[in-house]
Amino acid sequence: MKRLLSLILSLIILMSTGIVALGQGSDYEDNWAKSEINYMKDKGILSGYPDGTFRPTNNMSKSEFYKVVNGIMGFTQRSEVNFNDVSPTDWYYDEVQKGVGANYILPGTSLNANENITRGEVARIIGIIFGIEEDKAEASKFTDSLTLPEELKGVVGGLKKNGYINGYPDGTFRANAEITRAEVVKMLYNISGEIVNVSGTINKNTNTNLIVNTKDVMLKDIVIGGNLYLTEGIGEGNTILDNVVVKGKVIVNGGGLNSLSIINSQLNSVSVDKKQGLANVVLSNTTVGEVKIVKQMRLELTQGSYIKKAELRDKADIILANGTSIDDLNVIGGDIVIDSKGTIKSLKSGNQIKVNGSTLKANVEYKVVNGKLEESNPTVASTKKSTTTKPSTRPDPVTLNRISIKSLPDKLVYTVDDELDITGLVIEGIYSDGSREIERVTKSSITGFDSRQPAERQVLTIKVGGRTATYTIKIQANDPIKPEVNKRKLAEAIVEARRKDEEDYTEESWKPFEVALDIAIEVNEDNEATQREINQALSELNARMNGLVKREGENPDPEPIEVDKTALIAAINRAEEKNEENYTPETWEPFIEALEAAIIVRDNPEATQREVNDALYELNDKRDALVEEEPSNPEPVVNKSELIAAIDRAERMNKEDYTIETWEDLEIALEAAIEVIEDLEATQSEVDRALENLNAAIEGLKMKENPVEPSITNILPDQDISLKAGDALEVSFNAPEGGRAYFRLLLPSDTHRNRMSDEKANEYEMEMIETKPGYYLGTWVVGEEINALNLEVEVNFVSAEGDRIREIAEGRVNITMEDPDPVVDKRALEEAIAEAMAKKEEDYTEESWRPFAEALQEAIEINENDEATQEEVNMVLTRLNTCMSALVEKEGPVDPVEEPRVIVEVRNSSPNFFPALIQIKVAVENIANAGKYDVVYQLSGGENSNTSIFDLGTWSTESFFFNPRTITDKVTIRIYDVEKNLLYTFADVVLVNPMIPK
Repeated sequence: MKRLLSLILSLIILMSTGIVALGQGSDYEDNWAKSEINYMKDKGILSGYPDGTFRPTNNMSKSEFYKVVNGIMGFTQRSEVNFNDVSPTDWYYDEVQKGVGANYILPGTSLNANENITRGEVARIIGIIFGIEEDKAEASKFTDSLTLPEELKGVVGGLKKNGYINGYPDGTFRANAEITRAEVVKMLYNISGEIVNVSGTINKNTNTNLIVNTKDVMLKDIVIGGNLYLTEGIGEGNTILDNVVVKGKVIVNGGGLNSLSIINSQLNSVSVDKKQGLANVVLSNTTVGEVKIVKQMRLELTQGSYIKKAELRDKADIILANGTSIDDLNVIGGDIVIDSKGTIKSLKSGNQIKVNGSTLKANVEYKVVNGKLEESNPTVASTKKSTTTKPSTRPDPVTLNRISIKSLPDKLVYTVDDELDITGLVIEGIYSDGSREIERVTKSSITGFDSRQPAERQVLTIKVGGRTATYTIKIQANDPIKPEVNKRKLAEAIVEARRKDEEDYTEESWKPFEVALDIAIEVNEDNEATQREINQALSELNARMNGLVKREGENPDPEPIEVDKTALIAAINRAEEKNEENYTPETWEPFIEALEAAIIVRDNPEATQREVNDALYELNDKRDALVEEEPSNPEPVVNKSELIAAIDRAERMNKEDYTIETWEDLEIALEAAIEVIEDLEATQSEVDRALENLNAAIEGLKMKENPVEPSITNILPDQDISLKAGDALEVSFNAPEGGRAYFRLLLPSDTHRNRMSDEKANEYEMEMIETKPGYYLGTWVVGEEINALNLEVEVNFVSAEGDRIREIAEGRVNITMEDPDPVVDKRALEEAIAEAMAKKEEDYTEESWRPFAEALQEAIEINENDEATQEEVNMVLTRLNTCMSALVEKEGPVDPVEEPRVIVEVRNSSPNFFPALIQIKVAVENIANAGKYDVVYQLSGGENSNTSIFDLGTWSTESFFFNPRTITDKVTIRIYDVEKNLLYTFADVVLVNPMIPK
């Protein structure tokens, strides 16, 4: 259906160079985009020309448009500009840099920034910055779609599908036409929705998009009907979402290491694409349908957060705390690191990635269950996908008792001829051993769907593993009754307008009148036109007709035009019949404001026809926009938790323990209770009655004369596990209700001495809790400095009657301490570096010196790197020795070079001691950049000892014994630069102590 007039497109604005703000006496008071212009002005986004005017009918230049969108989206990242017609002195230079950084300004030779921008270019840029999904089929609805460039069809169609653009009354889009400043304001206003550019708390719902382009903003207790854009402008500040529901997408383009916290929220889709730096997003008790990370994100899930589907493309760190989960995680790119103590049901990657410190094989499916990484086994064909292996001592097969609906499908209301959609449907299976698993459901699993005819209530049956569950949907007619529209006044205005003669009026006033008349005729002939479109066309036509100016000399004193308030009065009467409690506060408030303004115009005897028409249009517009409030008395929530618990209790009971008569009564009550659980329309009274009958049947059970002795079953762990400090060991088993349970860790020996690290180790018992009837669970966290292998898990149970049972779990527990970091030996590398630094570049050919110098630099960097591995040290040592051996001396005579020389002064610290206790001072010649020294000495064949590093030319503060008469005494002086990089080594330095006679 054709939408609205030639006033089309709809967008928001930050005009011109921003030199002056719009004045009070503006030149847009009578413009149809006045309210949108004022909104931008109030937000501080909009400015006008230096003379204080806005000039809404002027066309907009490219540079002005760049400034508009940069202000809206808060773009801050600047990139290099290479256009030959853009100079740093241009006022728009920074805006172009931001546009290049945001990727909406394409590279090229010339930009022509002062040219007027076209409608097609506006659509292209909007599509990029707002992430509009493309739809070429929708673009074909424009009558000039064949002239649209192929690269524009997708985004133009996407904008039309979302109602952001509509085109001209003749059905054309006119991609090459220029666009006015008012049209840009309207278009951007519609697509941007609410703009938050001031720090603080936002707690007002919105049905539109919402943009946050500044730091330190909290969104709290709100529902956002459109998309939420967190732009570059949020920077490194804190952005918090607390109890927020976003029905559209959350698009993240900004943020820093501690910037985005999402708490107690429900998000449909999150997309992250940060150009530079890492955006850190923390989810707490939050549910997300889909997450797409293009690049640059650290995502942390805490406190029970859940993601249904996630896709990672590049540069992402994912952290899952215990109790969090992701159903489906697909990794497309590289540089991905995952650390999960939670659960990832399906993990796939086309590349090698790291998960919990392990490198995963590409194209192999994995899963993480409570922090434990394991490879999925696609060859196992089983209805029940259990994460544990049943003990071999239990040959009885585990059977599926029933299925229940854990989550209903997203779509429960269909129109005639729709296809079945089971997105969001989750089915849980309940098994004979008390375990529960999510079951796979396809459309073929569901019967009863028929969308050929409308139906208020249609029951669909789900069948999995021979068990069934049901839910209901609604099929509605796809041709809703169209609201009646009244074109009478528009037709009368058209008749009056056609009587006007162009020759009687000035050209300036006639042209906009003629356009308004053409639009009015088009709307009047459009059978799909809405009342809102009719009212706007009428208002515009009346305004242009009243604005006609007679040519000079003709009718200088026209008679005053009688103002017709009939339609306005009728609209006010209808509006006053509305009741506030029937509508949402968000739509009622603007409606009341429009009603009050209309009453003022109605009561003003000097009101013009234009003011009357404007008030009528605004009142009708806000009345049409009223949204009915949801019913205040929703259907009561039916509580089935007690009945579910009673069913679980009954299903765990053993038929062999009870008499046949009382067991049959239980089966009848249990079957009836399950039917009530699966009935989505069951009332609370039906649930209570089923619970009462089932409890009565359970209480009425009579034990056989020889009841089965109490026993421990389903002991976990049932396979060997490895733990380290900080890990948790979970032990569980099934036993009769109401008993006491505990477990111990024992050495694998007949003595079964306890290995727990506790001062009362031999008496240690870890209590287990009965978390649900007949199921006992206990947890122990491994402490530091514990190292034990092949520990046995002993479980103990004391029944309510005092019977004691003791069993040993099949799985063994291995507790290991992490190996300390290996010591890296760099001595050979240090010696090679010292030898290499003694080489002179002028002695060798340039071809052999260049790789040698690179190898030496790399060796020095590795030597100074405290985290370098032995493998890295060995590799650079080999390369350095190879390049040093490959040095080629220059041919012919070489200019003599003065050799480095060391000057060592010695003084006796204490003349009373012999051998002498001496101190030394060192200076050197012919060593560039020399600044420090140290001493390595060996006394009489003993071990080498070093002094500290001192500045050259100063006396050492360390004294050492040295006897120059002992030929085994040796001294080595090493020279460093001020950064303590080794430059040269003087070996076997001779020291002369003047206090000791030669």
